[in-house]
Amino acid sequence: MFKESSESSHVRPITAVILVALIALILAGCWNPFKPKVVPYFAGGLGQEERLLIDLQYAYNTKDIVRYINLLADTFRFRFADLDSAYRKSKNIQLPYLGKSDEEASARGLFANADQIALRIDAGQWQPNSGDPSGLSLKTRRYYTLDIQPTPPEVGNAAGYATFIIQRDEHGAWRIVRWDDEVLL
Repeated sequence: MFKESSESSHVRPITAVILVALIALILAGCWNPFKPKVVPYFAGGLGQEERLLIDLQYAYNTKDIVRYINLLADTFRFRFADLDSAYRKSKNIQLPYLGKSDEEASARGLFANADQIALRIDAGQWQPNSGDPSGLSLKTRRYYTLDIQPTPPEVGNAAGYATFIIQRDEHGAWRIVRWDDEVLL
């Protein structure tokens, strides 16, 4: 009665194959071109540890005091370089280091009085901190430059090495526990 055309007989198998393939992809849920696979930081991308120093540079360079202070652990210590003894005397700082609240006050003054700040910290490797018997902290020594405009007479521009020790907080985020300055200029 009805004769099937040769064109329609080819369409049905192709439609069936496409339909089966589409159902298989939907059920597998294996690939979404709009949500690429997230590569863990230890697989060659920037780690959370390195991200912390990038955030530190960003906070300094944008003079974002809230971001800067949030990068510091509650037990944070900034240790001055031996060359900074004149600065410590001018500010009546008895200890060779600042705690978090003193560092916040110092950074607030710097950020408020500088027109522009350019902090650059070179890339480097993180190592387990041998001075931490718990093994929960990491340590790195990096070359840095700090350019402040206008240059404050008691601070000046600086370049040298800084040793950073970081540890995870109670929420699992890395925080800077200690920053030891080894200014060269």
